[in-house]
This record gives sequence, structure tokens and C-alpha cells, in this order.
Amino acid sequence: MDGHRVSVVGVGALVLVAGGLLAIHADPGARDPQVAAGRSERTSSSGHRSLLGQLQAMPKVRENLMAPVQDGQVVLCGMKVQGRDRTEDEIYAFLLCGAYTTGADAELVSGGSDPVVITTDGRHEPEATVVDVEFPGMADRAARIREMFPPALVDTMTSPQSLPIQPTMDEMLQTARTWDR
Repeated sequence: MDGHRVSVVGVGALVLVAGGLLAIHADPGARDPQVAAGRSERTSSSGHRSLLGQLQAMPKVRENLMAPVQDGQVVLCGMKVQGRDRTEDEIYAFLLCGAYTTGADAELVSGGSDPVVITTDGRHEPEATVVDVEFPGMADRAARIREMFPPALVDTMTSPQSLPIQPTMDEMLQTARTWDR
């Protein structure tokens, strides 16, 4: 299992997954691209919807963050972008995804969260195409996170409790309740 994955009965249990990461301190020797701080705040919500739509459909995301998705379930994701590399083709984000049943009695069936590096084709959102998404995995997780993220983001990516993920879990559940197949 590469990411944090859990099968749950209710929405509240996924919060434990997001908060269950260990704090890791930055290694001065880790890669240090210049993070374009605050870029996510200037990105339109429609741009994030485009990226999220692509990520939700990626088998790699589904394999890393949830149990196998069954027929009749929908995968929905939220994220918090923390920065970008100098070329702006790598996005540093915290990704939260879940498989939901649909309809009035929709519920979260399985899901998880992880810090990720999203590689795009370099175009600006919403036209950007996701080329790859990199997860830290569980083996040597601390070292992988230090390799993947600039030192300024390592602590944030390993202690995501205060990150405002958008859309929220409540908003994703509402979307599942009104999902039209």
C-alpha cells in the first residue's frame, strides 16, 4: 500500500487518516526548488476542478488512496496546493480522495489522503493536463517526502491537520448525494 488508505463507514473517519501522519523535519540537503508561494490562491476554482477531475480518473490515484472502486460509486477528490516549482510544471499539494456511493443516502466507502507532486504539461490552469502524480509511499516515507518537497513545505506536508482542503469532505458528500449517472 503506497498511500494512506482506509475503508470507512462514515465521513468522519477519513479525518483520522489525514491527521495520522508523523511530523518530519526538513533536511537541508533535500532538493530546494524555489516554491512559488501563494500561487494556489491566484488559481481559479475552475482550474482546480479541471486538475481534480483528471486526478479522480487516474488509476494511480485510486490505487494509492482507496480500496477498489465498485460499480455505482463515484471518486471525488479535494486538494490544497502548497506551491509550485520554478518551471511551474510541478504542483506541490495535499490530496484527499474518496469513493462514495451516490444518491440521497450517499456515504463515503473508502478513501485516503497523501502529500503529492502533480506533474503537468506546464500550461496554466484550467488548460493544464496532468502528466503524472507522485506519492511518497510507505517504505522510507520520511526520506521520500524530504526528496519530493522543498524544505519549506516538508513540515506542512507531513502535518496536514490545518490544511483547508477544497472542496471539503462535506462538499464532496453533497456532490455524491446529487450525482447524476
